[in-house]
Amino acid sequence: LGVPKHTTSAPPLIREVESLRRRDVIAVFCGREHSGAALKDGTLLVWGFNAGVSLGLPHTSNVFEPTKVDLNFAPHRFGGYECSE
Repeated sequence: LGVPKHTTSAPPLIREVESLRRRDVIAVFCGREHSGAALKDGTLLVWGFNAGVSLGLPHTSNVFEPTKVDLNFAPHRFGGYECSE
């Protein structure tokens, strides 16, 4: 996860996500408050703050472990993933 808006400390350290260690990750997306990883098999995993369903999950709870996105949840075809502030 990135640095929360209220933090004025140094930039975050890069850390390994243990649960992704043995997964075939082909892309990682990092935002200020949420991140995601695309796997070779087409799976999309996300984690972080989920206000306004910003993670693409069917709830507004924050998640701090990579969580699979149900790509059928969205009413449109999945074409990519991007994190923003």
